[in-house]
Amino acid sequence: MKKKIIIGMLLIIAIIIAIIIASKKDEKDGVYFTDKTYNKEINPISKETAVNIIKAEYGDLVTVNKDDIKKVGDKYKVELFITINDEEHSHKKSIGVHEIDIYTGDMKIVN
Repeated sequence: MKKKIIIGMLLIIAIIIAIIIASKKDEKDGVYFTDKTYNKEINPISKETAVNIIKAEYGDLVTVNKDDIKKVGDKYKVELFITINDEEHSHKKSIGVHEIDIYTGDMKIVN
């Protein structure tokens, strides 16, 4: 009878320890970087890199340089123009204002 009680107590203690270890593991897995700490640990992209991102997306028809890019908060804003060449002359056409996230490099159209 005493052996059954001791085995039962050890089994209950083992189950409790397993539950505690599993919950601690879940807490460690659930830790995500907040924007403030994440941004402090990652270097932002440069304006030259932002120009390369734009050129990779739209090709050589886009006329943009690093002086056209303005930093607003955590984003670079730039109005993009494409050059359309005809036989007689060329046109510049705006394709809208684009934002580039300085930490991820994601680009999206604002207008």
